[in-house]
Amino acid sequence: MYASTIGGTVGEVNYKANAVRRTFPVGGLAQGIAVSDDGAELYVAIESMNELQIWSLATATRDTAIALASAPFDVQLSPDGTEIWISALGPGRIYALSRATRVVLNSIDTGEAPRRMAFDRFGTTAVIADEAGFVQFIR
Repeated sequence: MYASTIGGTVGEVNYKANAVRRTFPVGGLAQGIAVSDDGAELYVAIESMNELQIWSLATATRDTAIALASAPFDVQLSPDGTEIWISALGPGRIYALSRATRVVLNSIDTGEAPRRMAFDRFGTTAVIADEAGFVQFIR
């Protein structure tokens, strides 16, 4: 299990042993996190630094940091694992990045400050809650 902290770290927790195995020094205000299905990569939204960090879980090192135009909050992988979706506060955007190339494929204006995201069980609709109390559906 992985947990972000306001102290600029992400902890890898062995919940069965109730112990932190290792800590990733991400810096800034870590918000949403996601792990690739193959367990190879950790994705961390760093709100205070306007970036998405990608870490190798095999080596516990940061592979890259992707600069974003506004503060990222949540991170989710698309159901097929090919895209990284990021909700960004500020102007209210959802970014979809290619997991393979790390390039922005799409930027969706939500009109509000999007917070948490999830995909429906079919993987065809993204459900996005914003801080104004609304839920948006993106297909």
